[in-house]
Amino acid sequence: MKNIVLIFICSRIDRNDYYIKNSLGIKNIAEAHQSQFWDFTNDYVFTKNPEYFEDITHLNDTGANIFS
Repeated sequence: MKNIVLIFICSRIDRNDYYIKNSLGIKNIAEAHQSQFWDFTNDYVFTKNPEYFEDITHLNDTGANIFS
């Protein structure tokens, strides 16, 4: 066994049903495999700063650098 740790990360997303469903699906997969799930969907840094986004689902360079 390689002892590889999987971490599922969900960045800030638009709060619509499609993305919420996908986020919950990822969370369920992580739990099923006893992996970590880091949920940034409501992270204050991003929810209060729309200038960090290129469009509704993608961070721009500034936002990506902050998120990384």
